[in-house]
Amino acid sequence: MSQSLNKHILIVEDEGLIAADIQNQLRGFGYPDPAIVGSGEGAIQAARSRPFDLALMDIHLRGLLDGIEIAGILRREFSIPAVFLSAYSDQDTLNRAQAVAPLGYIVKPFCEGTLRSTVQMSLHRHALERGAGDTAGPPAGPHVRLTPREREVVRLVAEGLTAKEIAEAIHLAPKTVEFHKYNVMKKAAARGTADLTRFAIKSGIARL
Repeated sequence: MSQSLNKHILIVEDEGLIAADIQNQLRGFGYPDPAIVGSGEGAIQAARSRPFDLALMDIHLRGLLDGIEIAGILRREFSIPAVFLSAYSDQDTLNRAQAVAPLGYIVKPFCEGTLRSTVQMSLHRHALERGAGDTAGPPAGPHVRLTPREREVVRLVAEGLTAKEIAEAIHLAPKTVEFHKYNVMKKAAARGTADLTRFAIKSGIARL
């Protein structure tokens, strides 16, 4: 139980009762105050605010991006691995899930023992494979900090590429590119592509 006390888990589940039940079970296992968010966008914000060792991710989330796409972002940008939670186990879903290297896949409904053992083994595996380093990039401006992927996307936007062209160039889904672009626009208070391009040039991300 004591080994659990320094492990922080993020629950990404848009069904409030299910999320609360998982949270209570994790507390019973000894994990300190697991966080709950109900959307992919909320998961990104939570990951920016504090470090997490693992995300328990519902695949079928409401919103712009589904759980598989959000898990990919958490893995790439914040080094947070995921265990997927889903009522679906069809081959297409499994193939998409495998592409983002999850540490586990739990089919709903599941028992307490399955949750406990999957979380424990996933944390152990992540501890073995975890590398050193901060995934956050240097500040893009005096008050704006972007992740490496956000910097890459905004650079390509400034070069005139469309979301589809950027997605093909850096091997992301177009919706994921749009999500990164939207986040940068919020951070930089940009109202459109022209503002975003000026921001990229002024911040040194792109060149004239």
